[in-house]
Amino acid sequence: MHSLDDASNALMDFETCLRYSVETKKSFICLVRRVRDLNEEGLVQGIQKSIERLYKNDFVACSVLKDIVTSKPIFGDQEITFNIIPNLNLLSNEEQLDLTRRMRRNEMPFEKQLKFQLYMGIVFWDHTSAEDSDIQSNIENDLVRSIFQVENTLRQKFWLCCSLSQFTNEGYSDGSSGYASEWESLYDEPVISEKTQEKSSAKLEDVYVQSSIRRYILDIMVHIRMHRLAYNAKGGGAHTRSLADVLLLSKLISRDCKRAFVTPKEVKAAAVWYFPMHICLISRASMDTSILYGSRKELVQQFLEKIVQVKNIKQRELNNPLFLEYLVVKDVLTKIVPPI
Repeated sequence: MHSLDDASNALMDFETCLRYSVETKKSFICLVRRVRDLNEEGLVQGIQKSIERLYKNDFVACSVLKDIVTSKPIFGDQEITFNIIPNLNLLSNEEQLDLTRRMRRNEMPFEKQLKFQLYMGIVFWDHTSAEDSDIQSNIENDLVRSIFQVENTLRQKFWLCCSLSQFTNEGYSDGSSGYASEWESLYDEPVISEKTQEKSSAKLEDVYVQSSIRRYILDIMVHIRMHRLAYNAKGGGAHTRSLADVLLLSKLISRDCKRAFVTPKEVKAAAVWYFPMHICLISRASMDTSILYGSRKELVQQFLEKIVQVKNIKQRELNNPLFLEYLVVKDVLTKIVPPI
C-alpha cells in the first residue's frame, strides 16, 4: 500500500483499491499503460486468476464481462461477484446505458442486498498518442482530452481509479515492459499480502469524524467546481455523492494508519486519490465561461495549448494519465486552510 506521502504523486495502487472495493462493495476503474508487447487478453485473464486465487476460500467470485447487453448477472454462492470489463472505452452507447442501470441497482438503499455485483473497468492508455497529436488544432476542437471515453453518468458510478503499473516494471526506453513476467509471478502469489489484509480487521464505524472535517471536504468540492480549468456546466465533476465517497475513503485511510479519527492529512490523501477520475475539465475555448465576460477565444486557445504541452510532458514522466486533473486537485488543496 502507498503511504500518505506517496499519494501526493501517484495513482492509487491496485492492491489497496481492490481491498477497499471489496470491503465497501463499490466498483472501480483500473488504468493500464499500453506498451509494445502487451497482451491485453492475457492481462485481463491474469487479473481474474489473481483475484480468484486471493479469495478462493472467501466470499468473492470473479468473471470477465464481454457482452454486457446479452449477458445476465450471475448470482452464485459468493456474496460479491467481480465483473471485469476488458476495455471500458470500447463500450457502445447501449452497453454504457445497460451498465449504468446495473450499477445503479447496487446503490438502492431500500434493497437489503445479500449479493453484490461489482465492476472493474479496465482503461488502456498510451502516452505517445497525445504527443503525436496536432496541438495546433481548430479553435472549436477539443484540446484537453480525457482518457475516459464513456459518458460522465457511467464514469461517476465508479468509486475509485487505480493504476496497474505498481505490479509491472515501469517500462523501458523502447516502449516495452515486463508485464508478462510480472503476471506469471501473480499466478503463484496473491495480489494482497496477509499483512495487508489484517488491516481490515478494525471496524470502520469506530473511526470518528468531526464536523469540521465534513466542512473541509465540502470546501474542497466547492473550490473544484469553481476552478479555472473545471467545466462549470457539469460542476467540475464534483457530484453530490463526493462528500460521502471522500469521507468513506478518508476513514479507510485513517484506520489503516491506526488512527481512531480522521485528520486533514487523510482527507488530502483521499482527495488526491478520488477526485482526478471524477473531475470534468474544459476541453476547448468555447467551454470557458470567461469568454462570456470579454475573454478572447484565441487567447483561451493559446492558454489551453500550453496546458496540453505541460500535460503531455508530465504524463510520461510521472506515468500518470490523470496528471492535469491531479494538478487541479493539488491547486485546490493549497488554497483551502484545513481545520486545526
